[in-house]
Parts: sequence; C-alpha cells; structure tokens
Amino acid sequence: MIDGDTIQLDRTRVRIWGIEAPDRPAAMKAAAGEYLAQQIEREGGVTCATRPSDNRAIRRARAPSCPSALTSYRRTVTACRFKRSGGDVGARMIAAGFAVDWRGFSGGYYAASAAQARADRAGLWRSNRFQMDDLARQRGGGCRSKTK
Repeated sequence: MIDGDTIQLDRTRVRIWGIEAPDRPAAMKAAAGEYLAQQIEREGGVTCATRPSDNRAIRRARAPSCPSALTSYRRTVTACRFKRSGGDVGARMIAAGFAVDWRGFSGGYYAASAAQARADRAGLWRSNRFQMDDLARQRGGGCRSKTK
C-alpha cells in the first residue's frame, strides 16, 4: 500500500480507478492509507485487472462514455477487488468515507455511494467535512478526454 488510492502489487504500482483519496493534509492522507492497508490485510490481499484487455473491458462496462489513460505517473490505473469477499476496493474506500468519486474518470460510477458516505458522515467526512467537500468538488467534473 502506498496511500489511499495507490497500491504496490509485486512490481506493478496500481492507481485505483475512479476514486481520489486525499493527499493533503498529511493526517488525512495517512488515515486513508491506513484504512486501505487494514482492509487489504483483513481481506487477504487484492486482485487488480492489470492486463490491458481486462482493464479496458472493466472501464467500458462501468463508464463507457469516459475513456481515460491506462497509466498515470507510471502507475497502472485499474479496478481492484478484495480477495476474500470480491468487493470493489474503490467502492469500499468511498463508502467508508476515505475517498471521493473522481467523476472525470468514473463518469459518476460511485456517485450514489459517495453521496451516502457524505450524508452518513462516514470516515473522513466526520472529522474533515470541509476538506472532503473541497476534494469532491475538485474531482466532480465530467469525463476527461483520453490521453496517452
């Protein structure tokens, strides 16, 4: 685990698709990273669609109108699932209040879960509501054009 939206799988650094966990302030970044690390440990690890064909198929199914790059800052951007439960890592991070829906990539795939986490004041929404609101606003725009 690197932080709340990036993990290391063997030699591959993976950026979890469709979400944004806080990078600032440091305490929020640490809390999101710690929560993700706890979930990964509890679930016996994660599996991620690192093969480009699998990655594209997931993106087409989830956000067909939001094409986006398969890599960002030398990280593979893709969806991941927990090994034990099969649960979506991005969905859990958002529902628990440690990340927001990055609509520029997700097309609003996680919007309902994000709204519920905010209403419930889950996770960071309880102690850092204004910062989470700012992050959600920053990442709330529509789909981005595909880049190389």
